[in-house]
Amino acid sequence: KLTATATGLGSVAVPVALGQESVDIRFQPTCSIDVRVVGDVSGGFTVAVSPVSDDASPASALRGTQAVYADVDPDGTARVEGLQPGRVRVGLKRVGKRTRLDAALTTVDASLTSGTTSLTLTLPSLHEVAIHAPDLDVGTRIYLQDAKEADTPTSFVRARNGSLGADRRLVFEDVPAGDYVIRPLGPRMETMRITVPCGEVEFTADVVDAFRVGTVTPDGLGAASGLREGDIVDELAGRLVEGH
Repeated sequence: KLTATATGLGSVAVPVALGQESVDIRFQPTCSIDVRVVGDVSGGFTVAVSPVSDDASPASALRGTQAVYADVDPDGTARVEGLQPGRVRVGLKRVGKRTRLDAALTTVDASLTSGTTSLTLTLPSLHEVAIHAPDLDVGTRIYLQDAKEADTPTSFVRARNGSLGADRRLVFEDVPAGDYVIRPLGPRMETMRITVPCGEVEFTADVVDAFRVGTVTPDGLGAASGLREGDIVDELAGRLVEGH
């Protein structure tokens, strides 16, 4: 798809076929969203709105560069203007967390027509997760992945991450309650599952010798045999995978 963004008019996404030389993009009269946030917004929050396609993952919301933002007022309300009609994803982020890779704390989908649409976002309970990894090197990058998408090929792009400090500790703030996977960046597939809230945890790796399937050609032998992107292969032709 090709997305066109115009100041004051929002964004429009249109499909583009391979080899297509021209495309017709039409902007419609803009609309707006009035958002009411339920919860304590004293820490400062912003609302992000972005177009959403039919194949978009709920957990990967609001990471597009075409998102439109509006800060939440002290009374818990925000108005986002200059939006194109269609399906959008509305999410809540901390003030300052406006890069396309930052995860939203909570999201809701809406269909915009004309005029103003009203909706409510409920701020989830947020927690601090401290990770102590005494067996890993200082500076090792650690990813905290949502367990629902931890095995997808692009999960690293969407995950919170940071590097271990000199005390081999790392703290993630504003983590919603739920199930997560701790995954250090390294040659071995070390993981640990946690449930937030959990306070401080000591990383104990569950090492898996296996290959992760990255890309599957739609008409290739892998697809024909049932392989999918993100699959874990721990045995080949009757032999266990070792050292991967």
